[in-house]
Amino acid sequence: MVIPLGGLAGFLLKMFVLLGGGSLAVIFYSRRTGQILSVAAGARLGWITGVLFYVIWMLFFTVTIVAVQEQGGLIELSRKQLKEANYPADSVQQMTEIMNSPEAFGVFIVIMLIVMFIMVTLPMILGGAAAAKAMGRD
Repeated sequence: MVIPLGGLAGFLLKMFVLLGGGSLAVIFYSRRTGQILSVAAGARLGWITGVLFYVIWMLFFTVTIVAVQEQGGLIELSRKQLKEANYPADSVQQMTEIMNSPEAFGVFIVIMLIVMFIMVTLPMILGGAAAAKAMGRD
């Protein structure tokens, strides 16, 4: 059985997983090479892990957007989800106007991608640095 987590619990679980990803990258690297990483090297390894994770996420995001476009479009899907979530009609109208404007929608997507990059890489950087610090070398 899968229990969907939303809100704060879902956010904290995702951050814990991303912190763990950076930490595991440092732990596995140290085990494989026998070297103890400095905190800066652990942060760098966490950053590399975060960038690779972001690239994989981008592939899934792209496939999802293509699938949504084939099933009627992103605008229609967003409108339907906002109405099902009982958003006010004026909010639904504003979101539809933003999505119909190529410039505004393009800015929205670019900002979303930048925020996702930061939200994926930053916890992995912190996890890598923390694991390197915990393993012993400054």
